[in-house]
Amino acid sequence: MVSRKIQARTRGATLALVLGLSMVTAQPRSAEALDPVSAADGLIGLTNLNRTVNGLPALLVDGDLSRVSRSRSDDMIARNYFAHEIPPEGRTVVDLLRASAIGFRSVGENIEWNTAAEAASVQFASNDFLNSPHHRTNIMNARYTRLGAAMTEGLPKRMYAVVFVGRSEEAAPPPPAPEPAPEPAPEPAPAPEPEPAPA
Repeated sequence: MVSRKIQARTRGATLALVLGLSMVTAQPRSAEALDPVSAADGLIGLTNLNRTVNGLPALLVDGDLSRVSRSRSDDMIARNYFAHEIPPEGRTVVDLLRASAIGFRSVGENIEWNTAAEAASVQFASNDFLNSPHHRTNIMNARYTRLGAAMTEGLPKRMYAVVFVGRSEEAAPPPPAPEPAPEPAPEPAPAPEPEPAPA
């Protein structure tokens, strides 16, 4: 009976030792994998939230713009650069939109990379955009009606790209015409003065 208790304790101690050693020898990852679609959706949600709390309408999500955003973030990770100008020709997102026959009247692009932990990466990107005057201007631009976003993983960093467009067929309606001022009511005619009674 005592022998069985000792064996059980020994097995328990051995198991605890093995688990403890595996925890000590495990190599922590510098960053965790983040689902690209979830990251893009999260960034779009934060962008639209920031617009609506500032009195602007939410932007429509556009699959074509998300594909352009994805090509931008993929390219920057694959070729290890970070710029609005695409090397070596110096093309921009405007050139990509035209090549894809995507119509627009105004265009903006936000790009950002970070090495934040998985749970914080999207919020970190959103905060960086809001804290940068030029990126914030894109987010708060009333001319834009649509956006697309993407995130590409290139551990340890994540590259974010957001493309904004305003399309001419979606131009904001003109402000309503001012209502005509009511015509002034005619002034009442003075009451006739009574004629003096004959004397």
